[in-house]
Amino acid sequence: MNTNTHTLIEPLVIKTKETGEEISRVDSITFRPLKGGDLLTAMDTSAGKPGSYLRDLIARSTTLSHAQVDNMCSEDIGECIERVQAFLPRGLTTGDLA
Repeated sequence: MNTNTHTLIEPLVIKTKETGEEISRVDSITFRPLKGGDLLTAMDTSAGKPGSYLRDLIARSTTLSHAQVDNMCSEDIGECIERVQAFLPRGLTTGDLA
């Protein structure tokens, strides 16, 4: 098993507005190590807002959109934050969650 893969507690599901038919489902996500540009862009675009910074880092490390990150349950987002923090250089962290 790839340690950079997380199985979602609550899968992300996209349904049609008209019928409610499921058209896309994400059951697990794989994290790729962040590049320098990912970190710098996330810092620039978040403008000192920790939530925006974390959302951007998670989206950049996975194939998820910001909207998909926003729709994760709290347990899944907490796990994503832990995974993304592991890629950050020593001394550059996202801070405590509590």
